[in-house]
Amino acid sequence: MKNTMAMTLFGKLHNLVTRDLKRLRLPGTALFALSAASLFAQNPGVIITEDGADPHPTSILDVKSSTQGLLIPRMTTLEKHAIVNPANSLMVYDLDLKAFSYYRTDNSQWQSIGGGSGADNACMCRPKKVYGF
Repeated sequence: MKNTMAMTLFGKLHNLVTRDLKRLRLPGTALFALSAASLFAQNPGVIITEDGADPHPTSILDVKSSTQGLLIPRMTTLEKHAIVNPANSLMVYDLDLKAFSYYRTDNSQWQSIGGGSGADNACMCRPKKVYGF
């Protein structure tokens, strides 16, 4: 539904811009680019949702569901370490460690969050309790 709405809005916007800018005699590609730029400049985020909501303005990806979850890529430790030049904070689920792992470029190591034990398994620490508030 969201894609249909966006395409309909995009089509209307394109027709409006094309009609109003014809006097400038811009090529069709330039008109299309101007239309796309004005449509996507409002909110660059993408949302995956069942209710047609808009993405949160501060997110690049907004996933919303009351019946489904997010499935992170799953792989073995060997497959994880075979990733060439992983991006900082790249996240996977390590099937051997039974834990989520993310890559840190500052120390060129995979860090695990919770789960089992392993050489690259860091502890998931609980925040300190703050009293008096």
